[in-house]
Amino acid sequence: MTSQTSEQRALEASLRELQKNDPVAFAAAVERYRARAFRPHRGGQRLILDSGSRFRTLAAGRRWGKTKVAAHEIVRRARKPNQMIWWVANTYKNTSRGYREVVNQLPPSWLAKPAPAYTSTNKILQLKNGTMIEFYSGGSPDSLAGEGVNFVVVDEAALIANNVWQQIIRPTLMDTHGDAFIISTPRGHNWFWEMWKFGQEGKPNYESWRFNQTDNPYIPQSETDAAKDELPEIIFRQEIMAEFLAAGASIFGLGLERSGAMVGEVVEPLGNIFMGIDLAKQEDFTVLTADREIDGMPCYF
Repeated sequence: MTSQTSEQRALEASLRELQKNDPVAFAAAVERYRARAFRPHRGGQRLILDSGSRFRTLAAGRRWGKTKVAAHEIVRRARKPNQMIWWVANTYKNTSRGYREVVNQLPPSWLAKPAPAYTSTNKILQLKNGTMIEFYSGGSPDSLAGEGVNFVVVDEAALIANNVWQQIIRPTLMDTHGDAFIISTPRGHNWFWEMWKFGQEGKPNYESWRFNQTDNPYIPQSETDAAKDELPEIIFRQEIMAEFLAAGASIFGLGLERSGAMVGEVVEPLGNIFMGIDLAKQEDFTVLTADREIDGMPCYF
């Protein structure tokens, strides 16, 4: 983009002048840049960024760096003018996490107005080139209707209901011929798994990858080894090793592997909620569950 090239040249000239006249201030500026810059690690991030496929699906273990690479991809796409870009996550909390990472990587000089606070419910970044970056929770699907989207990141996709992708997000990409980067830790055999399989089977326009936590060179092997010792096998294989387990979609299958297990909120509670309790009287555990009427998704366990 011409304006950004001119801006980059002006910045480089300014930095050279600063280095000449005030080396201390120059060193501080370089440190700020390094803190903001994203450097793909050798554990697969560059492989994903080099892909030109329209629908990319990434299954990765916790702390592999899914959010960072997705935020970097959004910043790359934001260079093109007049784009509509979305970040959709399963909960407001995870939407805020993605927003923080995008804001951290996005050069402030690109913004047409200051970025909203992290606590704002209206997380929209307006760029000088006319591009908009909007952040939504998949737990509130009504807010996603009515837009034509050029690029979307679907975060924690395995925890988003399949109708949110099939009936709401996917149609927004049709008239723009937009593309999607779908990221998550696996959670059983669901629509995220199906998208991942399309990439593995070589379906045109689809590509997919699976990386476990040990593929991140910045995570010490000792941390993974400790998790293997401390976590139930099914949770370790799913959350750390990023395996697609048939039992992984069942909160009972996950929770009853260990005494006192608490999965917590899975999706946002909306509308009517149905609750159930299974009282333990002998060797089992008492279980409380809550599901949403609109899609049957669990919102508490």
